[in-house]
Amino acid sequence: VILSILGSVALLTSVPVFGQEVPGGDALLLPFIIMMAVAALLYAYFSFALYTIAKKVRAQNDWWAWIPILQIILSLRVAKKPGWWLAPCLIAALSQIIVSLRVAYVPSLWVLYCLLILLNLIIWSLIWMGIAQALGKSSWLGILLIVPVVNLIAVGYLAWSNSTPVPARDPLA
Repeated sequence: VILSILGSVALLTSVPVFGQEVPGGDALLLPFIIMMAVAALLYAYFSFALYTIAKKVRAQNDWWAWIPILQIILSLRVAKKPGWWLAPCLIAALSQIIVSLRVAYVPSLWVLYCLLILLNLIIWSLIWMGIAQALGKSSWLGILLIVPVVNLIAVGYLAWSNSTPVPARDPLA
């Protein structure tokens, strides 16, 4: 979401250019502002849901849910994933950067772009499966985050439904 917002901000700087160069280009401004508002609301919703989930499982630094890169680290902690998972998460974020730079339209890089999107889907599905398990819910809820609109319901369900967090297992036991 954050990378989408950053890409949108980059586009916002170009909207006045469109308005000056294209007749009727000012018509793009209102839809763009609406898109930015929706993106900000979605960011706030997912951040608040992650914050609530982190509080439920008593994760340290639950306020990290509001800060972009720290969100990933908090998600990994809640899902009980090792720290090295941060690297694939950041690599998967390259798909968003590639889209914003329009490198995806270069035919020779299109396969790389598709693989990065697939990696992104797999990694975040596994992370949210771990988060669901940490809350004592079915891990299949993590896969629902791939489905648009259903992901809003699934995250809300994980955050605000009654759940009993699963205590951390002792790896030496």
